[in-house]
Amino acid sequence: MAEARLLGEADDDERALQLAATWRCPAAGHAPHESPDDLPDTLAQPMRRCAEKARRVMGLSSTPATCPFATLYGPAPPLVVRATQALALLDKGLPERVAFPGGASAADRQAVLVLNAALAARHHSDDLDREREDARKRAEAEARQNAR
Repeated sequence: MAEARLLGEADDDERALQLAATWRCPAAGHAPHESPDDLPDTLAQPMRRCAEKARRVMGLSSTPATCPFATLYGPAPPLVVRATQALALLDKGLPERVAFPGGASAADRQAVLVLNAALAARHHSDDLDREREDARKRAEAEARQNAR
């Protein structure tokens, strides 16, 4: 980061603040753009194209006029909060009656199943990323060895 400052480049925190301002991210306290057409769309800042891709990937009905990730940093729905907190308690070995004050509903149990599936998918994805990175490193080491 010090090198970036010496070169006049932004460090990660400064870049994040710049992106939040450009996107007018409500999670960072900015008022969103009125329309996706107001988003910058240059080679250096292809925000409109990013927003359109996010719409397709996220299955949204309309293109967001601000940072597509803003909703991730907003308050979660109460069911998600309850299920996430309960899952953490269940993972610590506490019984369901403690994890779900007042008892677990069918929706609570389904939410925990969805969260567990998402966690498993993330772990699988992380494993694949590690395998790809290990394969890349082995290939680089082999190429260096063959170059000698």
